[in-house]
Amino acid sequence: MKELKMKKIKNFTLLFFLSLCLISCGGSDNDESKPDVTYIQYYNASPDSTSTYLSLTKKKYSKVNFGYANSRVAVTTGSNKLTIVGTDAKNKEVKFHQKDIDFEAQSYHLFVLTGKYADSGFLDLKYSQDKLIKENEENKEKKITKMQVIAAHVSQGVQDFDIYVGKKEDGFSSAKYLGKLKYLGVSSPEILVNGKYVVYLAKAGGNEPIFTTKEIDLKLQTTYKLMIRPGFGQSKYGVKLDVVSSSKTVSSYPDINESVQFRVYDGFEHSAQLQVMLKGKDGEEKKQDVTRWQVSAFTPTKFGDYDVSVSDPVTGEQLLDNLLVTYNQSDSKTILFYPTKEKKLKASVIEHNLTPRSYEYQAKLVNLATDKNGLEVYFVRNNETVETAKHFIKKWNFLKTKSLTLPRDKYTVTLVEKKTDGTLNLLHRQTLELKDNLDYTLVLTPDASEQWGYRLTAFQ
Repeated sequence: MKELKMKKIKNFTLLFFLSLCLISCGGSDNDESKPDVTYIQYYNASPDSTSTYLSLTKKKYSKVNFGYANSRVAVTTGSNKLTIVGTDAKNKEVKFHQKDIDFEAQSYHLFVLTGKYADSGFLDLKYSQDKLIKENEENKEKKITKMQVIAAHVSQGVQDFDIYVGKKEDGFSSAKYLGKLKYLGVSSPEILVNGKYVVYLAKAGGNEPIFTTKEIDLKLQTTYKLMIRPGFGQSKYGVKLDVVSSSKTVSSYPDINESVQFRVYDGFEHSAQLQVMLKGKDGEEKKQDVTRWQVSAFTPTKFGDYDVSVSDPVTGEQLLDNLLVTYNQSDSKTILFYPTKEKKLKASVIEHNLTPRSYEYQAKLVNLATDKNGLEVYFVRNNETVETAKHFIKKWNFLKTKSLTLPRDKYTVTLVEKKTDGTLNLLHRQTLELKDNLDYTLVLTPDASEQWGYRLTAFQ
């Protein structure tokens, strides 16, 4: 019995150390030495596209939205048929960029969908890692590890850029020049020691940066693809930088000096108007007056932490003070005001994704009705009822945000509360037509003037 127990302990110990080895070795591409395979990956840089996926002759890969990628995978060398697949306005599959392709041994491909969905572009970013793997093998004893960077311009309709990468402490003047990139242009690969780097964009032919990222930790022995992709909201030059490694995780970086934009929704039924003041730590001040049940226009300002105070402009009464709201670079956020049961003013903040849409929308629902939990919302089309509606949310609690994807259509939004006996109490009903290619936010607040005592406000 003791012998059996000791054997189990030894087996467990062996498994434990094998696991540690796998984890510690997971950051390198040096083991990719199979001679008869090609490595492929798919990245979606088409901002208004639906979810799309890469399809080969005998394999379909996972769907990805704009700004996302699949993990890199190995496929057998030889001839193949490549297709990008999305959906149309009727939610039917459509095929783009069908190509016969010959996969060569030990080659690497990042396939990229670019441009407007209705007339998209396609980029096959092909590269080798032979030199990178060789240099890492040669530097093993010195304990020096390296990675490779390649840059690509996948933002349609914006200017050409010169792109640089360098150490923060060395500044722009010492950064490594990767090349001048126009739309669908790709730089030559550059091998660098692993570490933290800053990426700079300059106007083509310019001698100073107009876009600078924060430090990016390029710590894996792999190829990092630096993708200049479309940016929205407060994006001065209309771009962000996405970093695509070999995994499905894509890191996105705005310019470190990018401004932000804020707006206000007044869901406070106990005052006809609110006056909202934002004060930054460096003396910035922004004021907005907003009428009950209305949402203000976006106002640009510097990124940073803001002290928010709210008063009634008619009575002068201070309704809220010392609320702290943080706006990071390129953020677009709305401050939502609502009443408590005691008729006091409270606030919540919601962030917006201002990426354009083609045939489907992301709807974000925020419950600011303090006395309501477990609500259900049905998006009912002309040929549906609440019982047959395909799109709905349940268990919508106070201060909870729910999201769902809706195809472009006209809906009757029906808000109900389910009682213990199974009956549904109607709390609100309104028509909503999805249009204008931007996502929607729906905010629930109490409103005694409404038929059933609640208001659902929709805005983009």
